[in-house]
Amino acid sequence: NEFCYYSEELMYKTLISYCNLDSETKPIPEFLHNFISEKIDTYDAKSSIEEKILLLKEHGKSLNMGKFNSIMKQVYLHNEVYLHKGLQMSYHDQVMESLLHWKECSENQKVNGFYELFETYVERDQIDVTEETTPEILKKKLLDDLEDYLKKQIDYMKNEIREFMMDLNERDNSINSILSKFEGWDEDLSYENFGMFVKNYLYYVCAIVPNYISKGTCAVKNPSNWKLMKHDYDKLWKKVDEKYNPLNNLVGDLYLVPFMNEIKNCLKKMHTFLVEFYGFFPSDRKSLYGRYFLFTIHFVFHYLISLSRNDDIHTSIIQRVNREEEEYEEHLLDED
Repeated sequence: NEFCYYSEELMYKTLISYCNLDSETKPIPEFLHNFISEKIDTYDAKSSIEEKILLLKEHGKSLNMGKFNSIMKQVYLHNEVYLHKGLQMSYHDQVMESLLHWKECSENQKVNGFYELFETYVERDQIDVTEETTPEILKKKLLDDLEDYLKKQIDYMKNEIREFMMDLNERDNSINSILSKFEGWDEDLSYENFGMFVKNYLYYVCAIVPNYISKGTCAVKNPSNWKLMKHDYDKLWKKVDEKYNPLNNLVGDLYLVPFMNEIKNCLKKMHTFLVEFYGFFPSDRKSLYGRYFLFTIHFVFHYLISLSRNDDIHTSIIQRVNREEEEYEEHLLDED
């Protein structure tokens, strides 16, 4: 099956293309009405693919491999589908490329270590095995090495985060309360659901927060077009607004805006890999999946702390603030 190597992002891009969701004039083909019968009023063709995917999921248009294959069968029955072999990238290569981009932009030893272990695991077919070291034994060892590494890095980052909060004179009980939320996950919660929570939470931290502080723009598009009763509209808008209220005083901050501009590219690449890497670990290694999700949460906050202590970042921010203050003073003089 040609489509079994497609990533989540590519599946949604395909759905958007065949359903003409980015077009204001082209309708959704009738043979695809079983999947999407009408266009979403709040859909914005100019938004990022991550925002489009999130919006489609919020409206019950989630895709899995089975549903995607059904869509492509319908497209095949009604259209000629051309597969451009030269432009295709396997799922394996796409995930490794995403991880490489994260590694290169972060310049972080923890990501470097994870990259080496992850690459060794996915390329294990190139490792010579003996009668004593069977492919299954090798596979288990490499997965164990990955999980051990993640556990050690989580413990290290947790201590660093604790020290940072102590330097801010936070009370011990407050620190313990916050860090305890990073300890693990509810035993009744599957790693799939835990992963979905982490992806959505880190999308808020990695994409929505930097964008809102830098530009003051809300990810929800055209709320006036929502087809809701006033009571439901007010209730829903209040819920959406709760995500942004704590950030309102930070929008346009002279120091935070350049800091957010420094971090958002790397955090976006981290989140891209988080979304794409599903399926590389065996489904029976639930603790490994859970450990990686905890690793990403700790990494985000540890990364923010490490950059806040980076002298080059400090210098860049101060220079930008000075330039903006000089430009503002020149503007006042011109007005006089």
